[in-house]
Amino acid sequence: YTNSRGIDMIITKLKKWFINIGKVQEEKLNTLEDKYIASISRIGGLLTLLMEVFEAFLIIRLLVLRSNLLFNDFRTTGYFFCYLSLFILSIVSQVLIINFTGNFEKNKKKLLALIYAFILVIILWSFTLSYMDFKAKQDFPVMVFLTVIMGVFTGIIGKPKIVVPLLTILFIASNLTFSYLVTNGEHFFHFGFFYNSLTFFLIAGFISIFNFRTKMQSWKLELETKKINEKLEVLASTDPLSQLRNRMNLDKDASKIIEECKKNNKNLICVQIDLDSFKKYNDTYGHDVGDKVVFESSKVIKKISESSYRIGGDEFLIIMPGVDLETTENILKEMQEGFSKIDIDGLNIKTITASIGCYFGSPNKPFKEILKIADKAVYVSKHQGKDTYHIISE
Repeated sequence: YTNSRGIDMIITKLKKWFINIGKVQEEKLNTLEDKYIASISRIGGLLTLLMEVFEAFLIIRLLVLRSNLLFNDFRTTGYFFCYLSLFILSIVSQVLIINFTGNFEKNKKKLLALIYAFILVIILWSFTLSYMDFKAKQDFPVMVFLTVIMGVFTGIIGKPKIVVPLLTILFIASNLTFSYLVTNGEHFFHFGFFYNSLTFFLIAGFISIFNFRTKMQSWKLELETKKINEKLEVLASTDPLSQLRNRMNLDKDASKIIEECKKNNKNLICVQIDLDSFKKYNDTYGHDVGDKVVFESSKVIKKISESSYRIGGDEFLIIMPGVDLETTENILKEMQEGFSKIDIDGLNIKTITASIGCYFGSPNKPFKEILKIADKAVYVSKHQGKDTYHIISE
């Protein structure tokens, strides 16, 4: 039972590793170029794995069947080092792909260059082995077809502006080389090879153009949908008047900030702000001016912290990690000073003030209890004459 469980765990980890080779997290992909690089990164990761398995098989097969010829026969030794070099290169490339995808934003250009370089090496590798087969006077070798297949594969994953020139060079080079060898050095043109390779390379070119355009259209739609969803999320989580986050997000955001405080062994600051005599602005100057008071006051609050919320008509909340009590007091004084400088379109409004209550202390208390303590601190501030702050430290 224990062995079976251990084997299942190994299989699960291998599956997870296989699924994530060259995979980039979707939230990191914000442009069409990012989408493209991520797609060939995934293919590149699987390709390196395929090459590792393929080359390992060829190395083992050669060692079993031709070990007596190794280092004694030029062709056998050449094959061995071709297999071994690509096996090592595949492992190195795979490690680099995994590392680059881990920090995609910084390394995406390197990732793109690496995968194209790896594909080019494979084409050159298959070309070299094909040449060695011809020199050994074998029949039309399997490796010729591998060269063509790699050209088609490049067409499937590459950009047309890169694929078309690459295929053209590969087509010309392979025709000249293999036609010369097939005709025993008499001609640089062999109709059969020319016709077949032209067909394959044209197919690869058309596949590249069609596949790339189709993917681009699909990715463009995905990105547009993503942007719309992000805007909808912002609208749903933002108070339209103050542009602060609304109460709906408070509990979720608070949990993250509290966990951050616990993780970094910091105190928690929870500040509740009530604008003083807010009703008089609406009654005296109208609701338009009252809205402006809310908006301008919100700008002051947001300068203190992005984790700012409008929780009522004239009530606001800030929750953030705290340093020490002195720094907390300076933050509250800065907020008071900001309120005092608000000017509403030149109207003869006396200085805007607020009663501020603050909880400073351990993040281990239940959040509802922390809110009650901050509310209690606001109540104390109002009874002290308004335009003041009160801190409850626990």
